[in-house]
Amino acid sequence: MNDLLTLLHELEKEQTNLKRLIDQSIRDGEYLMAHYHSEAIGLVNRKLQTLRNLDDKNYDSKKMISQLIRQSELQLEQEYPDRMKDHFKKEIEKLKLELEELEKREKVSVRKSVILSENLNLVLSRKQRGIRIVLKKSANFSLEVRRNRLGVKILIRNIKSLRKNYLITDENIQHFYALGFKLSKGESTLTLIRNRSKE
Repeated sequence: MNDLLTLLHELEKEQTNLKRLIDQSIRDGEYLMAHYHSEAIGLVNRKLQTLRNLDDKNYDSKKMISQLIRQSELQLEQEYPDRMKDHFKKEIEKLKLELEELEKREKVSVRKSVILSENLNLVLSRKQRGIRIVLKKSANFSLEVRRNRLGVKILIRNIKSLRKNYLITDENIQHFYALGFKLSKGESTLTLIRNRSKE
C-alpha cells in the first residue's frame, strides 16, 4: 500500500472513531463534547476530500454522480405515474454510463508514484536539494518540494494566475488550508513547512 493510501486508511479510521464518539456523547447528554468531536470530524472530512482528489482526480465527479443515482433510485420508490418512473429509469441508466466511463479512466500510474516517493525520500534524507513536480506545464502549475534547515518546504506558486484560469478554486484553497498550507500576504504562493522529526 503506498503512502497516500495508508494516510487515507488512517483518516477513514479516525473518521469512524469520531462518529462513534459523537453518538456516544449524544447518548450520554454530553452535547458540548459532541460539538468538539463534530468540529474534529469536519477537519478530517476536509483532509479526506483533498487526499481522495489527489488519489483520483475524478473522485468528486464520481461521488456526485453516485449521489444523483441514489436520489433517482429513491424517487422510483415513490408513488409516481409510470411516465415519471420511466424518466427516472432513463436518468439512472444515463448516470450509470457516465460513472462507468469515469471508472475506466486511469488513475496516476503506480510507477510514477514510486518515482515521486523515491525522490521525496532523497529530499527528506537531505541527499537532494529539492524537486519540482509539474502538474500542468502550459499554465506554469507545479509543486516545489525544497529542503530547508527545519525539514522541507512545499510551495505552489502563481496562485493568482491559477485562480484566474480556474485551475485552483476557493474550495481547493480551503482543502490546502486543511492540510496545513498557508497563503502568502500577496496571495501568490501557498506554502507548507514540515519539520524533521527528532530521532
